[in-house]
Amino acid sequence: MLRVLSLALTVAAFLATVVWLVGYGAREHHEGNLTAYLEDNQERVWEELTTVNRYALRKPDVDRVEILDNDRGLLTWKEYTKYGGYRTFKTLEQRKPDYWVIEMYESTNGFTGAWKYTLKQEEKRTVITSYEISDNKNVWLRGLWTFSGRNIYMTRTYKWLRVALFDRLIREL
Repeated sequence: MLRVLSLALTVAAFLATVVWLVGYGAREHHEGNLTAYLEDNQERVWEELTTVNRYALRKPDVDRVEILDNDRGLLTWKEYTKYGGYRTFKTLEQRKPDYWVIEMYESTNGFTGAWKYTLKQEEKRTVITSYEISDNKNVWLRGLWTFSGRNIYMTRTYKWLRVALFDRLIREL
């Protein structure tokens, strides 16, 4: 039993060291883009993406959302995570229903950035493309996200959007 515990601790320490070294070696700055095809119309995708006060119901890691400002229709909000942290965003620009630019200018985990979303109706589906410019000062997150993909924020956004759109479809049936 002691051997198994010793081996498990050695493996865990080794993996933690690898993640830290990879994170230490990875660049803090990241630029990327990602496109998804959502099986719904552009207006619904826009509504789900930009209705910030519903994020606590939609985004799995968000506990609650606080609207901080709504200057000229450009929202500033704070998302409190289920892990005790937060991230603060502001809308930089929007043109309903096809263009939205947001900035995460503060977070407790060292991750900040800006995302530009473009939406385009293509027959019965919506093509959404995200452009990300971000900085990640957290060496552990950089290490983990290097393994899982540096576009993880955009990937997670598309995932919760798909779930929200599917949930909406079910409720309308």
